[in-house]
Amino acid sequence: MGDVEFVTYDDAEEMAAAIDDDTAAVIVEPVQGEGGINPARKKFLQRVRVETATSGAALIFDEVQTGMGRTGTLWASEWADVVPDMITSAKGLGNGLPVGATLCRDWIADNYGSHASTFSGGPVISAAVHATVSTIVDEGIPPHAAEMGEYMMDEIEAAAEEHDLGVRDVRGNGLMVGVEVKKGANRVLRDLAINHQSAGAAGGPNSRPIFAPAHH
Repeated sequence: MGDVEFVTYDDAEEMAAAIDDDTAAVIVEPVQGEGGINPARKKFLQRVRVETATSGAALIFDEVQTGMGRTGTLWASEWADVVPDMITSAKGLGNGLPVGATLCRDWIADNYGSHASTFSGGPVISAAVHATVSTIVDEGIPPHAAEMGEYMMDEIEAAAEEHDLGVRDVRGNGLMVGVEVKKGANRVLRDLAINHQSAGAAGGPNSRPIFAPAHH
């Protein structure tokens, strides 16, 4: 893709060196999803906010997977204490119905141009989004996801140690959790998928994302 520069995830210095006055925007996932569930450090996300604000570039958070309470806050940007200029959302936003949305600051919305979609703003999808967001907020699902995610990671680590399951690492935020296993320990991934209804394809040869339900 022309005029796009990729940098190492969670490397603040490399990111800062890549941003200059010609940078239009920086796009980052607060927690890498398909890359194997890798949470960015708070100081990395905060540094990106400082660098983009200094250069005048827009900061865009891809929250298609991390949004809607899954990471323990409504938006993953909240636990990092960062307010981006744009947030992309989908998937959990419609609770199973196809929908996508972009949230942005006024200075971006005011210069949005004529881009449009034939089926945007449909009443059925909009009603589903309203019901989903209302339920997530009113029933306190994000803090529940944070509590259950901490419990789940503790239990996985304890079981892995007790039964020698070949687990190398357990990481994530809230109920967006990744389990990385040692080479040859793919039986752990199969057991998670078949017997414990974990969702998500492997984020690497030895890792499996777990997207557990966040509801009570």
